[in-house]
Amino acid sequence: RKMSFDRQAGYVNYIHPFGREEAAMGLSWIYAGVGDVFARDIDGQIGDAISDYTNAFAITFARRFTERGAPTAISLGVNLRYVQHNIANINAYTVGFDLGAQLKHRMLKRGMAPDAIPNELRLGVAVQRLNQKYPWTTSEYWIEQGESNGSTFDEKFPLIARGGVAALLMNGRALGGVDIKIDSERGATLHVGAEGRPHPLLAVRAGVDNGNFTFGGGIEPKVSSGVRFVLDYAFALQPDQIDPEHVFSLGVRF
Repeated sequence: RKMSFDRQAGYVNYIHPFGREEAAMGLSWIYAGVGDVFARDIDGQIGDAISDYTNAFAITFARRFTERGAPTAISLGVNLRYVQHNIANINAYTVGFDLGAQLKHRMLKRGMAPDAIPNELRLGVAVQRLNQKYPWTTSEYWIEQGESNGSTFDEKFPLIARGGVAALLMNGRALGGVDIKIDSERGATLHVGAEGRPHPLLAVRAGVDNGNFTFGGGIEPKVSSGVRFVLDYAFALQPDQIDPEHVFSLGVRF
């Protein structure tokens, strides 16, 4: 994903269910970087290019703690994350984790067909970036620059709390959700979205992301028995004169 101001981002994610979908494990990698950043000396003269990128690797485990088929389900999950940040060939590493919980209630009706999708209400909470901080040491960098000074300090990650509610209605043809994110440094932001499915293989979406309008859609064509490609598109307005984003993603369900 290429963005304005020479930013790039990308991710790979794999999720696998276990025990008749009573539990799941996930593996993920996220990359983010900035290009065309150059050093400047004390007089403002441009020097060599500076690296600036981040890699995050995560292992996720989640489990449902109620019986399969029960109208109300409670699930808990944990996410263990390793993050590496490189800037000007100075590296910092950190390990942290996230915790999450979800309550799901299915509104079953008498006489409902076995393959029908019931209306559903979901409540979720999460706490992210627990115990994460970058231990920076710049002594080696300044020695390479011919200087003897340097410093060591810890850059703590802002703690993030999330809470949300979502409703699946019209036998799976409509989905709406509201999410509140509270950042310990940046405060609270609101996210609202809705999805409609005029056809089982087609989705249309619209929402508001912290005051910025978004919309998009997706298709899920069948490739073979039990295999589907998922192609999604999203358009998102950005704040402060930043160009809008057009985001495409491709997935496989099997």
